[in-house]
Amino acid sequence: MCGIHHHQHHQQHGSHTSPSSSPATSQATPAVATRACPNCGRPVQGDYIVCPYCGTQLKRSCPQCGRAVDVDWNVCAYCGADLTAPASETPEP
Repeated sequence: MCGIHHHQHHQQHGSHTSPSSSPATSQATPAVATRACPNCGRPVQGDYIVCPYCGTQLKRSCPQCGRAVDVDWNVCAYCGADLTAPASETPEP
């Protein structure tokens, strides 16, 4: 009777799992989001400011908050600033 209870206890708490069924999180590398450069089409990481292959600008600084934003965005996703206005028209504090 003790043997059955002991076996059920281990099944409930997962102590009989094989090493191959456990995730290998310590060895996994984080996935890096990539996209194609709009100019040359080569893969670039999502956080690149310029394409390392052709030099095309991929991001610019938001004039209001300073965060890096995609060059084709119309509104800053971080602060809501209008990115379509020329930089010279930014209001003075």
